[in-house]
Amino acid sequence: MREYKLELEYLLPLLAEMRQQGVLSTLFIHGINGLTVPCMAQIGLRDGQAMRCRIVTEDGKICASGNKALRLLYGLGPRNWHLDVQPSAPLRISPPSESVRYSSDTGPIKYSSNTGSISLATQFSLRIPRRSLYASADTLKSLSRSQKRIFLLVDGMRNIGKIAVLMSMRDEKEAEKVVMELEALGFITF
Repeated sequence: MREYKLELEYLLPLLAEMRQQGVLSTLFIHGINGLTVPCMAQIGLRDGQAMRCRIVTEDGKICASGNKALRLLYGLGPRNWHLDVQPSAPLRISPPSESVRYSSDTGPIKYSSNTGSISLATQFSLRIPRRSLYASADTLKSLSRSQKRIFLLVDGMRNIGKIAVLMSMRDEKEAEKVVMELEALGFITF
């Protein structure tokens, strides 16, 4: 068992770089997101990538899962995370017996209940862009309003999902589209 005290948005890229495999968990003694009962967040990792995520109460009831759970965990500040390393064992988050259905309130990026993994689109929204060009007044004139706003929010620390939240975008795909445009223009890199 390994322990980390980091924000999740910094811990996941670190574990991805180390290609860790296992279950990452943290305990919320006073609950989370309006829940007043103790609960635990669990993130299944395979080769450093978040494959499953859920928040469960101590009696085993699932409060949130997939992308919805992952979004709830982002921006909570530093937490004590425990990684139960499983070098070659199959990925399992206990208890595995429950079949989970996902409602449309999880947003445009869907959790795949068939494969139990977080979609590639969500993995893209967790990536952290950084500026590759210096922004002069002339450079910014060539960008659209949304491109300028997103370019100015890119600081090498915020992921695309967090940028979408700061932009008050309901659909992360809008932010992803603008980020891809800026990457194609050479303004940002990953």
